[in-house]
Amino acid sequence: MTPLLASTAIVSIAGILLFFVWHRDKQAITPSQFLVRATAAEDVPTQRTGVIYQRVSIDAAQARISRDLYRDAKGLRHRRLEPVSQPEHPVKQALSQVGVDWDNPLSATSYRDWHDQQRVLSDAVRQDDDRHLTLVTTLESGPVSRESLTVRLSDFHPVQRTIETRASGNIEIAELSYAVLDWSAVNQALFDPIHGVQSSLAVHIPVPLSENEIDVAELSARLSLNRLHADEGEQISVVRTKQGVQVKGVVETNERKRALLSQLGMIPHVTSNILSFTELESAPLHASTVAPLKVESLDASPSPLQTYLQGVHRLDELNNSSQQLLDAALSIHQNVARLEEVRTRFENSSADTESSYKTLVTSYTNRLDAAINTEVAELNRLGFVAPRSAERGKSGALKSSAERTESLCRELISGSAISPRPAPEIATELYEILLTIRSSTQLDSNQK
Repeated sequence: MTPLLASTAIVSIAGILLFFVWHRDKQAITPSQFLVRATAAEDVPTQRTGVIYQRVSIDAAQARISRDLYRDAKGLRHRRLEPVSQPEHPVKQALSQVGVDWDNPLSATSYRDWHDQQRVLSDAVRQDDDRHLTLVTTLESGPVSRESLTVRLSDFHPVQRTIETRASGNIEIAELSYAVLDWSAVNQALFDPIHGVQSSLAVHIPVPLSENEIDVAELSARLSLNRLHADEGEQISVVRTKQGVQVKGVVETNERKRALLSQLGMIPHVTSNILSFTELESAPLHASTVAPLKVESLDASPSPLQTYLQGVHRLDELNNSSQQLLDAALSIHQNVARLEEVRTRFENSSADTESSYKTLVTSYTNRLDAAINTEVAELNRLGFVAPRSAERGKSGALKSSAERTESLCRELISGSAISPRPAPEIATELYEILLTIRSSTQLDSNQK
């Protein structure tokens, strides 16, 4: 081979390798990142005042139609309801059956919300050309077998959505044109006035809900979380606002997230913002959000429980027993806290909330009783002796008693450097405080 041919071959091979490297880098995006960037792209028009105009085509088994869509870029004014024509009606019905918004069918946010409530078999991001990227979602079951969302690679603006159903054919939605117009270029009659003012400067102020409506929404959300056992240690919080209730938190898997969203999504005035650890792992870390590592010194001396078990030749039970006692104590503390919170805030609520309130109180009381039984049974199994009687506690001491239970349990399994006590002495006080909690909850129940 001549030097010229060799050089040409080397350059060609290098070009091919660079092409594949470039092509691979273009595809190096996960489905979660795809949805995050696509939904973020929808927020860009909201930074300016105007009207989003979008013309789309919808090709379904029932008919093929085109629609002109108008939306307030800031979401302050709403489009007037329009009668649906006869050719459009079956198409609108078909979109509704597969969860597609009739007035914003290419919404990435809508696609994400639909995606998060499905049993996803697989997600794949593909690049068909150098201008577009497509997320393909395949489902295990349900009316939809596969769905995809295509965005422009340059700005992640959605331009196409395809729905493949198992029984009623396919639906393809494509963007034909898109623009953000000044209000002066749009017929104001297309939008509802705000408080009788027909102005682009008018601000829509949401009407606050009544306290009773928010109570109903909050108790319904708490009851739904309770039935799904999402209030037993998961990082979930319920927050009240003037417009309703927000449920926020982090769960372990995407499947768990979908299970919560599917139930919470059916409750009026409740919105959810729940992430999974999978999504958090794929998100970039910011240095400011990383807490400094706190290092604590550990006492190397044996715990009272360890000393006790060593004396009765049962040291091999230390780890399991310690975990069992601590788990039960934490469950007692947790259920007492939830029970006290619900009683304090909703005991005198309206008849609309009575059923949910009683169901929650019963659930927390039953869980509390089960945790006390577990704690007492483990103490008995280890050979500790319960006192013959215990002073009955009062309702007002319930929270402090639960906190004391956890404190005593930690003292038993890890010890106290200040004033170490033998295990039987700690166990006796633990028995007494458990009986106090049980007496208090039974007393409260009898007074209701």
